[in-house]
Amino acid sequence: MTQQTLRTLIASNDFSAYKHHEGSYGLRGETIEEALYSNNGSGFVDYAHDDAFFKQNKVDIYDISTWICTDTHVGLQVMRLAGTPVAIIWQPFRKTDPEMVFLSDETRDAVRAAWEAARPNIEVDSSIIDDVSLDMPLAEPKGKQFDISGRVGAMMISLSSYGAAQWIDSLKDSGGLAGASDPGALTHALHATDGRIAGHEDFMRKIAALPEDRRMLADLTDMINEASLVREMRNELAKRLEEVTGEPVAPAEPVTQMPEPGEAVSSE
Repeated sequence: MTQQTLRTLIASNDFSAYKHHEGSYGLRGETIEEALYSNNGSGFVDYAHDDAFFKQNKVDIYDISTWICTDTHVGLQVMRLAGTPVAIIWQPFRKTDPEMVFLSDETRDAVRAAWEAARPNIEVDSSIIDDVSLDMPLAEPKGKQFDISGRVGAMMISLSSYGAAQWIDSLKDSGGLAGASDPGALTHALHATDGRIAGHEDFMRKIAALPEDRRMLADLTDMINEASLVREMRNELAKRLEEVTGEPVAPAEPVTQMPEPGEAVSSE
């Protein structure tokens, strides 16, 4: 079975299975302005500019993995301009602003050219999506969506470690992880587990550095159990990735060892 990823979906340019919105519905000019110019922009977009942009250009938005947060439609979307995928829009929570990143220099320039038809050109300092993000595995459009990490911005959009586990579970009817052959999807899932492992170890190092009386108060049972499961999943992903690519995978971050009772904590 060929694994659908964000990259392959965009390359196919076939969004017929996904919910569609006209660009003028929900997409704000401020989001485009921030993506194009960041701190170099004015931060203010005239409504007439917004209106002219959407009237002069065919802008389509597709819901890739979205949900309702309280009363707000949030999640991951793809934007097309004149029928061509040009950007990702990401909003993990109701109270966060939507963030747009472009798929390439070329798509950024195409959006900028259309956007700037109403005003003079401005020196740009825009953001391009991380290449590994485009290999994010996608669930079936009408199925339960894989969990996306809310700890990263749109440039580094990624499954969470739980989302990676959901993806692996979705493969069980086609041979499980042994049937996964897309090195990009495997690498993306591996990076998702690495991110969670790094978070675990950073927290454990902080606990280990505490004085013994405070360190012993921490109940780390659940975290240690979760970390063990994530490392087990990472090992399975690394093994399969090595089988697919024939190249070794770097080991995970080492496990932080808690000092024994009475043992001095290193100041290094």
